Amino acid sequence: TLADGYLYARAAYATSDIELGVSYSGLSSKPSFSVDAMVPIVPFPSAEKSVPKEPKEKVETAAVDADITVGQSLFGHDGKLYGETTLYPKLRIGDEFEIGFRISTVYDSANMFSTFNEDARGNILNFGGGQTGFKLAADIFYDALSLLDTIRAGSADGKFYLTAGQQTPVTMGHGMTVNRLDPRDMHPLLYRMPMHLRIGGDTAEYQLFIDDLRYPALASTRFALRMLESRLEVGVGASVDFGAVPTYTYAADELSSFGELFGRSVFVPSIDLTFSLTDTLDAVAEAAMLFPIMQTEGWFSADGFQNFSVMGGVKGTAGDLSYGGYLALSSGRMSPSLFGGRYYEFRDDVIKRVLDDSAQKLNLSLYGEASWSREHIEASAYYLSMPLYLTGGGFGDHDMLGASVGVKSGAYSLTAGYEARNLSSFTLADGYLYARAAYATSDIELGVSYSGLSSKPSFSFDVSIPIF
Repeated sequence: TLADGYLYARAAYATSDIELGVSYSGLSSKPSFSVDAMVPIVPFPSAEKSVPKEPKEKVETAAVDADITVGQSLFGHDGKLYGETTLYPKLRIGDEFEIGFRISTVYDSANMFSTFNEDARGNILNFGGGQTGFKLAADIFYDALSLLDTIRAGSADGKFYLTAGQQTPVTMGHGMTVNRLDPRDMHPLLYRMPMHLRIGGDTAEYQLFIDDLRYPALASTRFALRMLESRLEVGVGASVDFGAVPTYTYAADELSSFGELFGRSVFVPSIDLTFSLTDTLDAVAEAAMLFPIMQTEGWFSADGFQNFSVMGGVKGTAGDLSYGGYLALSSGRMSPSLFGGRYYEFRDDVIKRVLDDSAQKLNLSLYGEASWSREHIEASAYYLSMPLYLTGGGFGDHDMLGASVGVKSGAYSLTAGYEARNLSSFTLADGYLYARAAYATSDIELGVSYSGLSSKPSFSFDVSIPIF
């Protein structure tokens, strides 16, 4: 009978802008139908146009661009050898927005890890597996953030600019608290994603810095006003180190509530001044107080106000040279460049000194910095002297010396840096060394790196190739 047959029918209306259709198919006992519409949302220009169209008013739209790069790396750290295969998808919308992701698998001769290994205190990507309540939400949150690699929104010379993932040192204000903070980690499998937000114009500016969007351990903020035709700038800021939880251990089982982040932290408000003496020379000053949170001193007790640093000096430029020199007066547990340089390698010692050890006596210290750059080369150096005690005499031992250099010529680049602390008992083997040589074109990037202290050196060989 007719009902035993199979029938298919479709009517459609289609142009270059839309397609509409209605369909029927099947046997009478089990008929199927559909109504459908399709609209192109990312049009691609055609070499030929079959139907002439009326010219339309041109509307400016942001170009959408995407690419995927694959990376393969071989790491050596603390006597162990690891491999890592990583996909780097990236999406760009015009010139104002870019977001990149990092999807990686790490393995050694016996194991495969969803992220980095437990010896590196890594957070395993299980998106809340086996957790409940706050721990479930925290683990999903941190695991989702760990897939991010880079973010950029706005432009560097505009009124809004946000970057995340840049592996360059950061300074807030004149560096009393956050000074040349280097996000690169000694362990090759650990990667920070620092975020820096800047909003403002000619008369006012706001900055927010978070040292790692995925596993934050330190944050800093600053608001600045410019007056007297921009000759005077006044900044107010604050920095906090969440010392309760060591870096990279924000797995859900480490925290029971959000409040635990503040159970053992260091809070440092600050104020800074900049006055332009000439076009190339500024007089600068900055003051900061250190308040241990949830400690016996309390937030605003008399003991808390004894932890301060005040510094003043000049900074300027002379041709390709930039320089600065400052004299600092400090007391209690505060010291200049508290969160500075290779801070993460010495973070446990700093947290212990400012929270647990006895307070330092009133002291003076010097800080100097200089940088020089030309078309293909740049170099910088900084030094914080040992504190000279004004009561009782003698010197302290928390000084700091660092230097870096970078050279780029065509597709080739070389960067290297070194930092040492506590120079009174210092040997070269106690310092931190970082070096990387790379060759990069639009088709491939090859690199070799070395980093770390001499007791636990790390190295890597890596190659990245765009596949889409």
